[in-house]
Amino acid sequence: FQRFSHPNKELLVIGNISAEVKSLLNGESLEHVRFMGQVANASLPDIYSSSHVFVLSSIEEGLAMVQGEAMACGCPVIATQHTGAEDLITNGIEGFIVPIRSTEDILARIQQLADEPHLRNQLGENALEKVKSLGGWDQYGGQYIQVIKSLTID
Repeated sequence: FQRFSHPNKELLVIGNISAEVKSLLNGESLEHVRFMGQVANASLPDIYSSSHVFVLSSIEEGLAMVQGEAMACGCPVIATQHTGAEDLITNGIEGFIVPIRSTEDILARIQQLADEPHLRNQLGENALEKVKSLGGWDQYGGQYIQVIKSLTID
């Protein structure tokens, strides 16, 4: 993050940080980094909405729901492969999917979004529209009921 060039940069780190990660950060310049710890779920929409980008740099996860949460707030996502991003994001349309462990690709995409605010805004709008198109729990419940009926009715 220190190599990212922007006069107003700020990295928000949400969630608990392990002792191992803290030891890795020892001695690093954390001037533009704010560790927020656990944040109430009710606060997350405001954080996502006011952020320019959400980065999920996990090595591997199932479908990380935080990606959809950020997208639902109009925040473009940069996510690594193997996080379920491929199921939510069309690369270059709602955000970017980058190779795992590629800090260079993450940095390049963050810098691109900082340098191209029109692109950042477009990806955010696309992200919100994508989530809207997926429907909500009511639609999901209706589809689930239809599947059950189709399996049980002769």
